[in-house]
Amino acid sequence: MSSENKVNNMVTPSIFELSQDGKYNKYELTMAVAKCAKLATDKYQEERANAKNEIDSSKSAGERTSYETVYDKVSPEYRDVRAVRIGVDRLSSGEFVIDDNSVSKK
Repeated sequence: MSSENKVNNMVTPSIFELSQDGKYNKYELTMAVAKCAKLATDKYQEERANAKNEIDSSKSAGERTSYETVYDKVSPEYRDVRAVRIGVDRLSSGEFVIDDNSVSKK
């Protein structure tokens, strides 16, 4: 495998980029990504429950004319992307940030 292929197969963004040029260590990054992933998982579960309730209520009222499923009603962002990937992407984009007050000082 050439070095060009190795670069293309690496996970992006890199740990160095996520750590803001070494400001945070791997443990702190792991905890931050895990917290972001937990928020994404919670949002997915909320959307899924709402979709199920909506479908169940339309069934009981006899209003259901189409065959939409829970899968169809949940946002593709949460349905098709793994929670850890969402966490990494949100940290990378700056949508979520690591609070310096929550990081232990050395």
